[in-house]
Amino acid sequence: MKIEFTNFSLRQFSPTFAGTKLPLKHKRLIEFLINTKDTWYEFNDSYQPFCKYLIIKNRFRDIKSGTIKLNWFTKLFVKSGYSSRTTEELSVLSRWVKLPFWFKRPKANYLVFVLYSREQLLKELKEGETLELSEKCNYGIVAVLGTVKPMADPMPPITIMRNALGIEEGGNGVKLDKDLYKESIEFWSENILIK
Repeated sequence: MKIEFTNFSLRQFSPTFAGTKLPLKHKRLIEFLINTKDTWYEFNDSYQPFCKYLIIKNRFRDIKSGTIKLNWFTKLFVKSGYSSRTTEELSVLSRWVKLPFWFKRPKANYLVFVLYSREQLLKELKEGETLELSEKCNYGIVAVLGTVKPMADPMPPITIMRNALGIEEGGNGVKLDKDLYKESIEFWSENILIK
């Protein structure tokens, strides 16, 4: 099985990304690690058959957690604004924390790679686009989550809604699952992205 970064996931190498930032200098080593089965912690099914979670222990000191608990201190630094993940998507209201430079971000204990099957990625291509993955690639990375526990954080509510809107609006076409949405609200009411 071969796994590669999709163009969509490369936004996580940007220093302005809200969530788990990946230093560009580690890209090749990360690709090597996720394609070496003896470095895997777990390989799990997700909420849909086309989506898998590959979990490895975080061996990089400079890859921090993408989220933090909301408390009296972090609430002082909450920001909000309209943003989109790509230039083609509609902007949505988002919130994050912009922590002071002296604050030590929590280290991610695990890296959770959200993988979409090659078939799903082909299905989500817009007219005129081509799949950027090599011919031998089975799964493309759509997101990397730096987590404390060896499990994926719930998708943000807006991601669940965008997925339900369909492929033409930047989603994956999966119908909204109310239980999944409630779980998301519970998590994101107590946690926030770090920018």
